[in-house]
Amino acid sequence: MYKFGDIVLDDLEGFGIKEIDIPLLPPSESDSIETWSDNGDIFSGSRKKKRQISIKFCVECDDKDTYDTTVDAIADAFDVDTPQAFYIEDEEKFIYCIPEDEVEFGDVVIRDNKCYGEGSVSLVAYDPYFYIEEAKIFEGDKKITYTNEGKKPCPCIINVNLEQDACYLQVSDSNGNAILLGTYPSLANKSVNEKENQIDEVCETKTNFSNGSFVDANRVVTGGVDVCAVNEGGWAIVANDYGSGDKWHGPSIRRNLIPDIIDFEVQGYFYFDSTGKLKYNENASTNTTTTTKYKVTATSIALKEKRLSSSKTIKTIKKGVYLTPVKVDGKETTNGWIKTTYDSKTGWAKISKGLKKITTKTSNYYTNHTASLRSGASKKTKLLATIPNGTAVNYLNSTSGKWSKVTYNGKTGYVWSEYLTKGSDTTIETDEDIVVAENQLGLLEMYGCDVNGVKLFKFMLCDDQKYFESNYPVVQIGNKTVLEDKDFKLPEVKFTTTTEGSGDKLTIKKHYLNMGQYGDWNEFKGHFTIKREGTKWSVEVVKYNSAGEIVKTIKPEDIRDSDFPTGNLNHIDVFFGQYGEEKAVDTMTLNRIVVNKLNDTIQEDTNLYIFKAGDEISIDTLNQKVYKNGELFMDYIDYGSYFFNLEQGENAITINSDSPISSSSVIFNERFNR
Repeated sequence: MYKFGDIVLDDLEGFGIKEIDIPLLPPSESDSIETWSDNGDIFSGSRKKKRQISIKFCVECDDKDTYDTTVDAIADAFDVDTPQAFYIEDEEKFIYCIPEDEVEFGDVVIRDNKCYGEGSVSLVAYDPYFYIEEAKIFEGDKKITYTNEGKKPCPCIINVNLEQDACYLQVSDSNGNAILLGTYPSLANKSVNEKENQIDEVCETKTNFSNGSFVDANRVVTGGVDVCAVNEGGWAIVANDYGSGDKWHGPSIRRNLIPDIIDFEVQGYFYFDSTGKLKYNENASTNTTTTTKYKVTATSIALKEKRLSSSKTIKTIKKGVYLTPVKVDGKETTNGWIKTTYDSKTGWAKISKGLKKITTKTSNYYTNHTASLRSGASKKTKLLATIPNGTAVNYLNSTSGKWSKVTYNGKTGYVWSEYLTKGSDTTIETDEDIVVAENQLGLLEMYGCDVNGVKLFKFMLCDDQKYFESNYPVVQIGNKTVLEDKDFKLPEVKFTTTTEGSGDKLTIKKHYLNMGQYGDWNEFKGHFTIKREGTKWSVEVVKYNSAGEIVKTIKPEDIRDSDFPTGNLNHIDVFFGQYGEEKAVDTMTLNRIVVNKLNDTIQEDTNLYIFKAGDEISIDTLNQKVYKNGELFMDYIDYGSYFFNLEQGENAITINSDSPISSSSVIFNERFNR
């Protein structure tokens, strides 16, 4: 089998590999130290360099249309911007590659009504090793014993759950290499927190909220808590009624702080999406003909003993596992959690930690030919994907008999109807037909104010373009904008015209077209952070993908300005905005508010707690990054730390901390030369 990314090349009609050139071993590069006291040099180390892969292939089809479809599919498969998994004959082993040059095709030869052509592509593997697709996972507490049956040491992800507040965490391998976070505490010193948690509002209830009132100019508050609700999944607050108005209008809710805070750190977590995808994947209902499962999209998630983030982890579940929710009181989800059983252990998994709702339905339509999935019912429209022969698809409807609308791998488009056959039932994964909604407008804002209602800061997510989906973030301190990412250029709005009637009764109508997505902040799932320490302010905005991985972040340098407000933080207001009578963005959710009080000073003779009870720490040794509760946590890595690989054979990882270890695990894909 030859598979590049999501495309099985062998399934393309008429495709064949003529020759593939890949070195048996990656090329090496060594270094030495020149000495004058002896002959020759002293060897000082070596490393493996990138590996080059060359492919020559052919395409032979019975007709020109099929030939063109396969050629388009090959070009589409290799049109990527990031390295993709490339499977070479072995279905369980892959190497990450990216094309180095364009795909080259020779002239097509037509003989006996058959079309034949040859082409080539050059790939480069910057990581020169092959990996086993199935990840291994080993669990423990203060010690994790693992077995690496690969031929090379391999990187890993180490997960640790702490039971109590802690000053340090150290992870070591059997060779003495160690990763140290924080500093060892002194028994003679008092232990204190760098910051004291004032509130951690997970927005699973409206109990702690009251009616808000503060908004900037050109906005009107039309309601409060009474017109907001906890969403169907039970993990966020949404607006149910925006009221009416000519400009931005909608409800506002308030979270009071007692007492006021001088120096603070505030984080607001939001979803903001005008295509419906986040809403669907996280909390959409399904009909009686479908079956629901939840797929683990993060590298791993924790199965908790209780429905609490700080609860004991009873099992670590790796990426790709499908979980069946157990209904509790007739509900599939409870406040953003599902109850499920995995490996004979029953517990709770939090959806926002890396679960995606997957719907399966019965399909009896298959492709009887390699088929092009296109954006419209015409061969001239954009190619979305190539569907292999014999693949089950979600059939939606037929267009004049010539084209059929289907969904394949989450993409909805059109295929030639003659390429579909009705057969026996099978179960496939599917997304509902999601309507792209560039014409939705929305405004989601969080204000921090003092006791007199003076604005200290504001977070804002906005889509103010009717014919485009172009979300962008803004952060203000006082009334000064300190962060805004609106660095995209919108094209001229396109439209079509139709005429009705004739003569004096002729009517011409203009129809504006939706123009697509622009900018990097669409389908927003992430958080804002603002911190004030004395006269120093810092801000950050972070966006995640469905696996919980950071895909976009902006963090300007620390800011000082004598005109910035100096009042104490008294309350938080959140405003959900609709513009006029335009359709509002369909997913605007407030997921969580975290407010920390920063300690004025930290004495030198104190131990500093950098972890809290229930924290989950993940150490990624490949990318040399550390995460705490899913967020990047790099400030406390000791400069002498070494992000080690896992040695071959049976070995152990040792974990030390001033907190008891609730649970730990290591997850990795074994490495091979070939």
